Amino acid sequence: MRATLPVKTADQQMQTIFSVPRPSEGGGVYVGFELRRQANGDAYRVRVRVTSTSRILLSSPRFGTYRTHVGPEITLRSGW
Repeated sequence: MRATLPVKTADQQMQTIFSVPRPSEGGGVYVGFELRRQANGDAYRVRVRVTSTSRILLSSPRFGTYRTHVGPEITLRSGW
């Protein structure tokens, strides 16, 4: 799904709800959101990873010619 807003802002917030019916095998389930795309195609995204042990991790990769991470992957507190 893609939604585009015709506005330019310096600070943005995003809120969403998603569910994972059960923990998956292997590396887990990834859910990603694109927060900003620049005219040259570079994009800033947020990636949520739910592991097979129900850990929830958050990272923020920047996609351009190369994928780089804005910071380290962090573990969120989980209510599971």
